[in-house]
Formats: sequence, structure tokens, C-alpha cells
Amino acid sequence: MSINTTEYREALPTQPNPVLLRRVMTRVENDLVARHAATLGEATVRSTFREVVDEFKATARLYHFMPTLTEHDAERRLREMEEDVELAAA
Repeated sequence: MSINTTEYREALPTQPNPVLLRRVMTRVENDLVARHAATLGEATVRSTFREVVDEFKATARLYHFMPTLTEHDAERRLREMEEDVELAAA
């Protein structure tokens, strides 16, 4: 008996569950707000995160790694903004 991997009745999912993805993305956004709102303000953190998400959605074909990738990119941008704020204050 052999297993034929090409004859699935239903295709494997290529996108994550949208409800789960929304929950995870909300958690990522809230974590970024908790880490950076004191320096940059909540509105700035949220708008930066949403900008990163929009950029990712415009080019992504798969969304499985979206939370990790968007968090990393938003974190990098927010740290750069914090450095600019610190330099301006000095």
C-alpha cells in the first residue's frame, strides 16, 4: 500500500483562520503599544503598526508568518523613531 500525496479530496489550507489571525494581530499591536506608547504615544504606535500590516498585505501571498514579520518590522521602525526622539531631546 502506498500513500499518494497528490490525491487529496480537499486542498490543504493556504491561509490561516481569519478569526485567529485577527486575534493574534490584535495581541501583537497591543504588545507594541505597551512597549512604546510611553515614548511615542499610542496613536503613533498603532498607526505605524497598521502601516506595516498594510504594506505586508499588499505584497504577501501567504499570511502564516504575518504576525511575526509585521511585529519585527514595526518594532524596528518604532525603535528608530524612539532613537530620533532621544536625539532630539539631547
